[in-house]
Amino acid sequence: MIIEYKYIKFYKEFKEPIENYNIISCSIFRLIDNYKNENMYTNGLNLLINKFQTLFPNFYLRIYYDKSVLDYTTQNKIKNTKELYQPLFDKLRRNPKVQMIKYEMPQFIFDEYHHKGLVGTITRLYPLFNTEYNKNINTILIADVDMYQFELDNYLINYNKWIKSGVDFCYRTRNCYDLQDRFQILTKYFNIKFPIMAGTILSKMKFPIEIFDNFFECLLNNNKEGCEYYKTFNEFSYTIYHRKFGMKIEYKYGVDETLTMILKEYLYKNKIRHLISIDTDIAKPFYNMYIAYNRKLISPIQFKNTLQYILRDIFNDKLSLKDNYKIIDDTVFYQKNNKNITQQNILDRSKELINNLKNNKLKKDDYAFDDSMIDCLYNSFLERKYYIINYINKFDKNNVQQINFE
Repeated sequence: MIIEYKYIKFYKEFKEPIENYNIISCSIFRLIDNYKNENMYTNGLNLLINKFQTLFPNFYLRIYYDKSVLDYTTQNKIKNTKELYQPLFDKLRRNPKVQMIKYEMPQFIFDEYHHKGLVGTITRLYPLFNTEYNKNINTILIADVDMYQFELDNYLINYNKWIKSGVDFCYRTRNCYDLQDRFQILTKYFNIKFPIMAGTILSKMKFPIEIFDNFFECLLNNNKEGCEYYKTFNEFSYTIYHRKFGMKIEYKYGVDETLTMILKEYLYKNKIRHLISIDTDIAKPFYNMYIAYNRKLISPIQFKNTLQYILRDIFNDKLSLKDNYKIIDDTVFYQKNNKNITQQNILDRSKELINNLKNNKLKKDDYAFDDSMIDCLYNSFLERKYYIINYINKFDKNNVQQINFE
């Protein structure tokens, strides 16, 4: 069956369930110059296949994909479609709880096999909108396919808290998430405090399809009135990956989160109560610092001083600063075991460093933190918190209700 939306053709490979149902919605495609190892996507998708029926027994797993996945062997680290993707998709198609949808976006075609940039990430958000084809879907969970086990565990925790909250919309965010360039450049258009992480949305509500329509119109013509936000986003090159791989792409990383900014504004303007999960996350501040170092916004000595403070005797002068940073990232983000340093070591030393900077026992100029980063990292030491937002446009104690789940 073909579903024709204005800007997307969906080729359904499943029969619509007779009764209303719930879905976990994700998308997958391949880039010519991928900025991540493709194992992250295939491993993550395998994890979802193997776990979703146990963790979410009342859900279907919906996969949006395009021709680049099966019809083309990319000139990248993983080249063999037959050995890698075909068995994975055969496994998906054998599972009656998996819904496969191939998509085509005629106005966003790059070549015979690929769509432009990362525009394909938007397809997984389509079920959030009020259309005839989505009317039978009750609950929508938007997911990333490159999840690790700990991220899937967090996803389930947030889902259970959300169900207890009684509200119709929930998303996850992190302290410091809004300090990333792709959000900072949009401050004059949106309230960027605690932005939505696109792959964490949980929803029982549908948004007007006009939001989706208008967003696509801005993608196609950012000179149109009302599309200034997207023009600003599109013209800003902010990530090392584009420079490293020479990716001059039109729809770059974060394109889906410009759409979620609009969804967030809709919640506020229409006074829709919703739940936010604000995660502890010391990985993001260090990642932001690493990006700042690569963009020469902080000096090598500032970056080195910070890394030495955290790593102490395992800091290795024979390694590059990037490789020393990777020790921290592997430990706190990827949660790899390291006999020489633990997550708790990094957390304790980070607390100590921040307190010394806040109390002026150390000079801020000697380290890779400005005041916003210090406050951000300080808040990241706190436990995960849940807030119900009472249809406001600012985050303060008069307009939010913190929820302490038992």
